[in-house]
Amino acid sequence: MDDKEYFWLTRKKEPKTKPKSRPLPKATQKYLEAEEEFTHALDNLEIKYEKKFQFKSTKHWRFDFHLI
Repeated sequence: MDDKEYFWLTRKKEPKTKPKSRPLPKATQKYLEAEEEFTHALDNLEIKYEKKFQFKSTKHWRFDFHLI
């Protein structure tokens, strides 16, 4: 069924198959090294922390550490 025939039968536009949001970019090597260095520093200073999963997608990577 083509687009026009679908529209005339249902009075609706055909649903789009392309997703609206883009996936997060891959973490760069600089980000991974900085995260590892930061966790190492927190462990050396015996500061308790927890990593949180980031639910909202953002354009840039960020640290999600919560100090306890």
